[in-house]
Amino acid sequence: MKPWSITTTIRNPYRLRDLLAVLKTMEGRVWNKFTQIELQVKLIQNRLYGYRNRQFYNGLSPSHVELIENDTEPLTLEEARNIFHAKNYEDPPMRGRQSVNPLKKFGFAIAERDRKIEVTELGTCFLREPVDLQDIFLRVFLKWQIPNPENNVTSARKFTTLNHLLGHFILLTA
Repeated sequence: MKPWSITTTIRNPYRLRDLLAVLKTMEGRVWNKFTQIELQVKLIQNRLYGYRNRQFYNGLSPSHVELIENDTEPLTLEEARNIFHAKNYEDPPMRGRQSVNPLKKFGFAIAERDRKIEVTELGTCFLREPVDLQDIFLRVFLKWQIPNPENNVTSARKFTTLNHLLGHFILLTA
């Protein structure tokens, strides 16, 4: 049972924002295996995935590692694509799906298979300058529910739909 399912894929809210900015460039395109791979390639290109991560560097050639590490030069889309394919993932599109999951769970974006990618109103607010992280995440958690609609765990459906943050406030004031 996983009623509280905040992802650990990305642990830093500013990295979430950077990821959302990359996804925003793909808004209106259909979310399929090709755009899932493209998202992950763009994350590598923007050094938002794999950069300075020794585990990611495993299996890459020294020239690929050098390309990634040389942050004085931008990576081309082709270089990032070559790095992505050099990783030889068993399910390449899954990388893009994993990266977009926190954006979906927090309500910043909608990316459903064979439907158009959309950055939500909350996601658009998250991308504005200056960003007020307290306000953004207050809005996220005021809408957070148990069970989380993004969670397909059937045992979690035993719970009634409950706003998690409000439920805690009620419990604390009781």
